[in-house]
Amino acid sequence: IRFESEVFGFLEEMGFKTPKWYQSAMAVGVRTPQDIWVDYQQSVREQLPYDIDGLVVNFDDLSYQWSLGEKDDRPIGSVAFKFAPITRETKALRRIDQVGGTGKITPVAEFEAVRILGTQITRASLYNQKYVEQIGFYEGARILVSRANDVIPRVVSVVHRHPEGVVSQPPEFCPECGAKTERDGEYVICPNVSECPAQTEGRIKQWVKELGILEWGPTLIQKVVEAGYVSRVPDLYRLTVNQLAELDRMGETSAKNAIDQLWKVVPLPVEQFLGALGIPLCATTTIQTVVDAGLDNLEAIRGASRDKFLTIPGMGPKRAESLHGWLQRHGSILDDLLAVGVKIKEKPVGSLTGKSVCFTGTSSMKRSELIRLAEGAGGTVKKSVGKGLTLLVMAEAESDSTKAKAARKNGIQCLSEEDFLRLVGYKL
Repeated sequence: IRFESEVFGFLEEMGFKTPKWYQSAMAVGVRTPQDIWVDYQQSVREQLPYDIDGLVVNFDDLSYQWSLGEKDDRPIGSVAFKFAPITRETKALRRIDQVGGTGKITPVAEFEAVRILGTQITRASLYNQKYVEQIGFYEGARILVSRANDVIPRVVSVVHRHPEGVVSQPPEFCPECGAKTERDGEYVICPNVSECPAQTEGRIKQWVKELGILEWGPTLIQKVVEAGYVSRVPDLYRLTVNQLAELDRMGETSAKNAIDQLWKVVPLPVEQFLGALGIPLCATTTIQTVVDAGLDNLEAIRGASRDKFLTIPGMGPKRAESLHGWLQRHGSILDDLLAVGVKIKEKPVGSLTGKSVCFTGTSSMKRSELIRLAEGAGGTVKKSVGKGLTLLVMAEAESDSTKAKAARKNGIQCLSEEDFLRLVGYKL
């Protein structure tokens, strides 16, 4: 087979489903890849029985295509074109403001329904007040709506702006609890942390989502908050079966299961313990970075200064300030969680204590088992070769993979799978 068109033809003859494709000559005055891209975007795309977000143009002659080689690990003879977002004009009906678990109030636009890529859309986030002012959004305006990355609804701009249109303003009072709102940079927030029901629900949702407790859905969370049983995360662990059983459509069996699932995941790794609390800018991955830097227990993290956090690669001043400030202001939540019995998993001490490990290549053992062995020996597992990595474990000692080359270049110790197993005390 010499041509890519022959490959598709062969696959079709064998009964395989192939993407819609066609050939086009390329010469002066004839269609170019850009012409094909524009044609697809303007007329073909919406006629397809499935969604696409781009177009790939290849040279048909496989020998010529391959002979062009690569640039930055990308084939020169195969070019991908992303489509510009499809926009639709509609009328903005109203602005509503949603309160999140951190108190941040997010403006949302509701508008007359438009259909984009097979989906009917009636609302989209306006991100923050700064964006509202930037595009000049106001109720009743004619707006352009698209789907960011062909997925997330987005208000792109205001069109045909009326001279009397007044830019929508943020709420003076929290729409959930009535507290007077405050401006925090480009955001508007509700400062009523302890008594705003929307913030309480948001924090509980964040906690159970991060811990993977599927039995605690939004409806149950709303019920325990409305009943006054829960105002902070630690209150979840004070709930009794009788309290939950009294709620509408619960019953004793469901109540007991919900309580059991809360405790089933305890003890928690310190990065999950803190990452699930909704600390602004500090999700579990950020806390993991802190742990990897040597602050690997709750006492060390709580005792660290802002300047100490700043020395950790990837933190930056905003994250460092957010984490340090939150720990100073809300340390009582941590004390309360520990007091009700939520324990933090002790990190094992072993031959890999203080070291980080990355695995590459096809090993004789399952990757999950290798990770378990590394963590059991006190090590931290990373997904990529980068700053701070201690060991790269390869399926073959003389591997010439991209990760192996990067590790050797950066002075990272490379081990074979067999050497790694010996290091962690696994009996071969």
